[in-house]
Amino acid sequence: MKLKIGFPELLLPFRKQNITLKKSTVIRKNDHFSGLPEPHALALLLLWFIVFLLGIRNGRAQGAEPVKIGQLVPGVTISNLVNYPSTNVRLTDFKGKALILDFWATWCSPCIAMIPLMDSLQQQYSGRLQFISVTDQPGELVIPFMKKLERQKNAHYRLPIALNDKVLSGLFPHTTLPHYVWIDGKGVVRAITDQFAITSSNIDAFLKEGILSVDEKKDVPVMTYDRRLPLFTDKIALLDSVKKYQTIFSGFVEALGGGYHFDLYEPGKPRRVTVRNLPISGLFRLAYGGQYRSLGDHKVIYKVKDTSQLNNSAVGAAYEAWMRQGHVFCYELIVPSAQAPHIFEIMQGDLKRFFPQYRAEIKKLDRQCLVLTRTSALEKFKSNGGTSLAQADKFGFELTNATLDYLIVQLDSFYLSNQPYPVIDGTGYTGKADLNIDGSLSSVEAINKSLEKYDLRFELKTAPVEMLVISDADTPL
Repeated sequence: MKLKIGFPELLLPFRKQNITLKKSTVIRKNDHFSGLPEPHALALLLLWFIVFLLGIRNGRAQGAEPVKIGQLVPGVTISNLVNYPSTNVRLTDFKGKALILDFWATWCSPCIAMIPLMDSLQQQYSGRLQFISVTDQPGELVIPFMKKLERQKNAHYRLPIALNDKVLSGLFPHTTLPHYVWIDGKGVVRAITDQFAITSSNIDAFLKEGILSVDEKKDVPVMTYDRRLPLFTDKIALLDSVKKYQTIFSGFVEALGGGYHFDLYEPGKPRRVTVRNLPISGLFRLAYGGQYRSLGDHKVIYKVKDTSQLNNSAVGAAYEAWMRQGHVFCYELIVPSAQAPHIFEIMQGDLKRFFPQYRAEIKKLDRQCLVLTRTSALEKFKSNGGTSLAQADKFGFELTNATLDYLIVQLDSFYLSNQPYPVIDGTGYTGKADLNIDGSLSSVEAINKSLEKYDLRFELKTAPVEMLVISDADTPL
């Protein structure tokens, strides 16, 4: 089974990957946030910490040094422009009007969420302010993406986009997205910000006063991290022939970003779980979810006096500050092949020792769920055979000759994990299916519209669901 699905691997940054799993493997995001740490993880992921998401770009533009706040921009050429009268302009050509450079990528959820707002602001301040979106991605990727986005949003966006950029990202190096550079009418860089500064009130002040009184966005250099190696050494690879057992636990390591990875189980091979800067709730979710169970925020019940030690719903700088206060942790567990099947049980034991003030357990409880339901006895979704495929992106889902579990897992653990209802399969169908969903996987309404032709729909029903319950250790059972 080949999954062409991009999963966020980091909080800072956000990487898109293709994951190939064996046909017999139950699909699960094995290097991402499955709703971890918290809701802002989807909206970190769709937002979770959006520290906002990366695409490491460094380098020098046409031999020019990086430009800092207070310095004049050089007259470098911006090439490969679309949605603009000319395909090539010089950066200095915009003198006389304010300019905001928006560094973005198609895989960056916060960047995409900003497109309608920037388009609206561009029209509102036409003639006085120019937005230019800048990406190092090619036109053959970006232009079809924008067409899909416009079709889904039923809108037309007129923002100029600089494609295949290597020049501007060298002048304004950054490690997280979105990234905004504010340049005044004289060609002087006045501010470097995140997306939260892009407001009409800030633009009004910028146009009136020529300055912007907001905190500068300062990216932390991202440490090169090879997930094939143990987290705390870059010298010893985890080789099949090596018999070792290792547990390492630490506090916040800023340069590592955030996320987790675990090896899929393979008989006769050692196994590893690596966690980078997750809160306590994220560690428990991973340990009790394991390889086959998705535990998003909608599948966690907190019975604790102080939830602020477990998770935090803030975003941006406020969440970063919370992380630095000792609320997130790095962890790595390496076990030899004999213990490989039990790695998550071993991790559960480690967490009991690391955090004795909490107790965690899986309980089956009746909850309101989004249940995939048949609307007729017909099996319009029954597979016609062919190569097995499960493919998803922001705009839809394609399933060919595969079980409905693939759809349920993706919606429950990623696309719909920021809403309060677990997603489950109530069809009772265990055979292979063919489905094509053309619409946002974050919208139940859009999904149901596409499922109508298969006599399927998601409905709210009460059903028993496995939930993770985290309690204070002194709470009576």
